Amino acid sequence: GGGGSDGETIRLYTAAWPVVGAGPFLGDWGGDVPLYDDGKINPTLLLETTLHLREGGASLERSYVAGGACIDHPHVDPRFEGDGRVRYIFMSWCNAEGESGSPPGGY
Repeated sequence: GGGGSDGETIRLYTAAWPVVGAGPFLGDWGGDVPLYDDGKINPTLLLETTLHLREGGASLERSYVAGGACIDHPHVDPRFEGDGRVRYIFMSWCNAEGESGSPPGGY
C-alpha cells in the first residue's frame, strides 16, 4: 500500500495467543521458565489482523484462521513479503485441536 489513502486495506498473519495477561513479555507463562506440561501455556494460533485505512481513521478486525490449530513461526515466501499476491503461509504445526503444545513436536 501507499501512504494510508482512503480505502486501503492491510492484512497481517501472525502467531498469537488467544489471551495474554498483564505482565512482562511472555508473562502468560507464569514465570521465568515456561511449563509446557498440562496445558500451562496458551496455544499459539494463526491470527489474521486486517486494518482498513480511511481519511477519518482506521478500523481493525481480528480472526483466528487454520481452524484454530496450534501453530508457530508463520512465514511466507520472502519474494512475496508485503505483496498482496502471496498465496501460502508456512508454519510449524503442533495439533489441530488448538491445545497448548510445543511445535513442531506436538503430542
